[in-house]
Amino acid sequence: MSTLDISRWFKAAIEEPYRIFFPLGILWGIVGISHWLFYAVKWIPAYSMQLHSAIQISGYMGCFIVGFLLTAMPRFASAPPANSREFLIFLILVNAAPVLYLRHEWTYARLCFAAWLLMLSFFAVRRFRSKKSVEIEPPVEFVWIPAALLNGLLGVLLMTGADAHVLPGAAGNTGKLLSEQGFLLSIVLGVGSFLGPRLMGTFRPSFQTIQDIKIRKSQRRNALCYHAAAAFCLLMTFFLEGTGHPGAAFAARALIIGLIYFRSRTLVLKPLAKDQFATLLCISFWMVFIGHISLVFFPAYRSTLLHITFLGGYSLMTFAIATMVIFSHGGEMTDLKQAVWQLPSLGALLALALCLRVAAIFFPESFFALLGAASLCWLFAAVLWFLFVLKPILKCPSSKEEFERCHEDAKARVAALRSGLPLDQRKPREG
Repeated sequence: MSTLDISRWFKAAIEEPYRIFFPLGILWGIVGISHWLFYAVKWIPAYSMQLHSAIQISGYMGCFIVGFLLTAMPRFASAPPANSREFLIFLILVNAAPVLYLRHEWTYARLCFAAWLLMLSFFAVRRFRSKKSVEIEPPVEFVWIPAALLNGLLGVLLMTGADAHVLPGAAGNTGKLLSEQGFLLSIVLGVGSFLGPRLMGTFRPSFQTIQDIKIRKSQRRNALCYHAAAAFCLLMTFFLEGTGHPGAAFAARALIIGLIYFRSRTLVLKPLAKDQFATLLCISFWMVFIGHISLVFFPAYRSTLLHITFLGGYSLMTFAIATMVIFSHGGEMTDLKQAVWQLPSLGALLALALCLRVAAIFFPESFFALLGAASLCWLFAAVLWFLFVLKPILKCPSSKEEFERCHEDAKARVAALRSGLPLDQRKPREG
């Protein structure tokens, strides 16, 4: 790439932050997961489950979440994209948290985590306040995003208070549940129940198609209340678990996930869309649900069964949605419509990693060896995925007109998905 191309690419990356944050997410995922591989082969003398989970949440998942939301929210609001100052602040804060975790600066790392959650809140409010059309409203499912931020911020507050001995130790346990599981699960329920059915072709318009404005607003308000009530109940389940009632918490959590996903047609036996990433996405939603259902019946294996949700659910879902974002915004969606070997291989590697992680509890004498093998499978999957998406990530529009055309095509695709129509049925753009 020439100097001009590099400059143009960085400008595009600021307006579409996934180009920077998704690769950084892979980097932090490798750092977090390598922990088990290095311990298994005796490269490090000790391991820390707390460090592993903290880096995976704040670094790996954090980069993907920030990259997706900073790219998607301006599109949904038809508002200006991220500017260079906002981009730089997020870049510093999101990466500072895992760096500080590696240095065992737990309090400062959590404060950085809380800071970028607050920044994300301000970013969302500014974008939807500056939307170009008063008729554009955020999807009702996006009420889960402020709920996720509340989970994360409240979790940091409780853990910080417990560390300072201002709050009892149980508050720290509840805070850890909120900042890790509550934060991620809320994001997955909100973004998943909105994007999932549209990408899988199972979406059925409801109040969006009603012509009477009063009835449409009433139904939208009811849907918002439904999701907000579910988000509040989900938050309460983590307090329930943190205060010593895990059985009731697991059952309530599984029920909430089932209600949200089945009602939105996110949990289906087979996606109607033929895209390979849509199939992976469908499997990931089931893994999230199965992982939480299994906790109800086998609570003694909580740590292992949560990996059904994290490895089979969140990780697979992250790769599937990120693939769609990268190829659609890179103008390479026609390539993704064709059958490729990378996506099935990615799914197989993650499935093998999950099987090895679950098998570890049945073979205690080989526990860490199996964890090391599972982490190696995930590493192969991450590198394979990164090489697969590298070309569309590096592709940048050669002119301002092409840059705008790519954005318009991406928005047209989102509009078609929101309407429930296949892409080939959308109206062509004039001109």
